[in-house]
Amino acid sequence: MIAVDTDSAQYSQDAFSRITRVQLQAAATGVHGEMQMRSISAAFAAADGSTETVVVPDSSAPAGNNSTGSGTAAQAIQITPFSANYDSVIVNMQVRLSSPQTTLPAPDSLRGGIYVFAA
Repeated sequence: MIAVDTDSAQYSQDAFSRITRVQLQAAATGVHGEMQMRSISAAFAAADGSTETVVVPDSSAPAGNNSTGSGTAAQAIQITPFSANYDSVIVNMQVRLSSPQTTLPAPDSLRGGIYVFAA
């Protein structure tokens, strides 16, 4: 189950011992528009107090830029911590959704995802 409030999402379901990577995806489908991520950082932490922060340069951030208005334009990146003992992660970023259309795009036309892989 994922519980979401205005500041965070908490996962409480299956048990896991470590986070192996985080994947970020941006996509634009069937609409002339863009879903862009930037200013991305992932702060990994472990129960023993160790931490690691990975900063993604804006030039490497995923963006789904569909300039044709048909099909799907999508990009994904993976953030893998150097150490393998982290059991929590906080991902911070800015997201920009844009569409020059005069009508609003469908609810799922511009979308992004944050996926946490654990073992």
